[in-house]
Amino acid sequence: MKRQNQLKSISEIFGEDYYHNNKRNYSWAVLGHQYRQTAQRIKNVFLPGKLLDVGCAKGFMVKALLEIGIDAGGIDASEYAIGNAVKGIEGRISRGLIQALPYKAGEYDTVLAFDILEHIPEEDADEACAELMRVTNRLLIINVITLEVPDYNDSTHITIKPKQWWVDKLLQHGGELIPYENYGAPVWWLNVPERSIVIKKLDYELARVGPAGIQADKLLRPQYSLGSAFLSQNKKSLSLAMIVKDEEKCIKRCLDSVKDLVDEIVIVDTGSTDKTIEICRSYNALVFSYPWNNHFAEARNFGLDKVMGEWVLWLDADEEVAQENRNQLNNHSIFNDYDALSVPLINFYGETVDFDQVAQIAQPRFFRNHMGFRFENKIHEWLNVSSAYERDRVGFLDLKIYHYGYMNAQVEDKQKFNRNVNLLLQELEEEKNHAWTHYYLSAEYYRRREFKKAFEHVNQSILLFIKDGTIPPPSMLYSLKYSILIETMSWEGAWPSIKSAVKMFPDYVDLKFYMGVILYYRKMYPEALACFEECLELGESNFNYLSLKGLGSFRAWYFKGLCFEELKNEEEAILAYLKALIVSNSFTPAREALVKLINKQPSNFVDYVKNRFKPEEADYLLRISLNQIT
Repeated sequence: MKRQNQLKSISEIFGEDYYHNNKRNYSWAVLGHQYRQTAQRIKNVFLPGKLLDVGCAKGFMVKALLEIGIDAGGIDASEYAIGNAVKGIEGRISRGLIQALPYKAGEYDTVLAFDILEHIPEEDADEACAELMRVTNRLLIINVITLEVPDYNDSTHITIKPKQWWVDKLLQHGGELIPYENYGAPVWWLNVPERSIVIKKLDYELARVGPAGIQADKLLRPQYSLGSAFLSQNKKSLSLAMIVKDEEKCIKRCLDSVKDLVDEIVIVDTGSTDKTIEICRSYNALVFSYPWNNHFAEARNFGLDKVMGEWVLWLDADEEVAQENRNQLNNHSIFNDYDALSVPLINFYGETVDFDQVAQIAQPRFFRNHMGFRFENKIHEWLNVSSAYERDRVGFLDLKIYHYGYMNAQVEDKQKFNRNVNLLLQELEEEKNHAWTHYYLSAEYYRRREFKKAFEHVNQSILLFIKDGTIPPPSMLYSLKYSILIETMSWEGAWPSIKSAVKMFPDYVDLKFYMGVILYYRKMYPEALACFEECLELGESNFNYLSLKGLGSFRAWYFKGLCFEELKNEEEAILAYLKALIVSNSFTPAREALVKLINKQPSNFVDYVKNRFKPEEADYLLRISLNQIT
């Protein structure tokens, strides 16, 4: 009876009014990108297998974790929250109390309890802590409002104690405190030391992981060498295949990233005169010389003929395999179920390495040897695995590859540009109607800001694809086309044709964003706002398209702010700019726009926010974002 009364009481407190009157815009469309980023950080750092989110509310964290392959579930006491759960998590969350969790001991290897313990009556704290420790067999990850960083604006925060008070209660039940690390999550759940608590069961090893999720000492799971695990447990071997020339500045970074993953390194050198070959041989690589014949695919295929492994990974010297998610290689079944595996290719651009300045797309980089897969094209070669696609034998492996070849220093290399353009023009002489060659020429000219030539070639590429019966043509052609039109401010040329492109690829966030930008500069502000709202709903997790980081998050928030300013709604503009900075605190345009607006407000910005926004919202904005603009 006591528990039933508690459930009823909690449901009355955390009903519709709590979620929508006191928590403005508590929706997946607004908050989904933050949950996705936090979920990815949890996955990278804590390596969960089966995870429970206690106090899951509408299940946003559960949805974000499920999207990236984590077996996640949740529980919450609010009847309203469970009844209005986000779509896509059916059967994954249920109603219940933290004081009496309906699970077996050790049923989950990772348990989250974010922003829940402060809502528990003090007399139930011991019981709640015991239950959290009971159902986990490995890790308990907590964020709790504490006396060190309190929040008195929310009347539902009824137990605000020092952090150590909570730690002591948790450690009574067989746990060990993990030293705090700044895990770099995009929201406060994992980056405020006074509120963050990570407890491990005593029979598990602890990972010491830095802010970027890079392994330092031990793994959270039992110790193993990733390379040898891939071999011994799967009874398969993995070879690395590369072509190189004068790569001494970057080859070490690349080989360091894979030396523990592969069993054989095969290097095809096309005429290095620096220390590239010496460096490669220091990694026990097999180095084969190949007379350069202006044909990248033929050089790569020469290397494929030399590899002995059952599986092959191909890389360029200006790439590296990311440290996070390497445990994905322990997914034994994936190498049996597929003949090729696509991975996220993260292309950096700009002056310096910035994770907010990337273009990302999935690309097949792992493939089964001796299946007849070969590279094609003189330049911008691609691995032809069409037979595997036809048989649905191409899977996805969430193991990122970082590519640095589009950084400004490389793009501004005139010698490389001339080589690439000359090779592409040679291809056109041999096959005038090669649609992809026109696309790659357009991309080369675009990076050199020769927009007139870029536009001519991308249009020719689109026409050739249509003529060949490829309808619609590949999505990236339209992304490039409208990028050129936006760069040249050709608003009349871009409208209304952008609508047709969006109709062809409705889930491509970049095209939706470009449509919003075009509408904005055509002064169609309400319509532009609707586009940017859709961008936030689409998010940035679709690796099927070549997509720029931020168009489904902070850049969309920034343009929402611009629209609100034009519509004379400065409060919403401030909120939009703040949200952009929460996602990317280094995004200068949002920072400058926000400072400009703040300077128009009363001198005491803290009082301004408290007077204009609801208490919980004001606390959220000041606590998370104000320090980012000062």
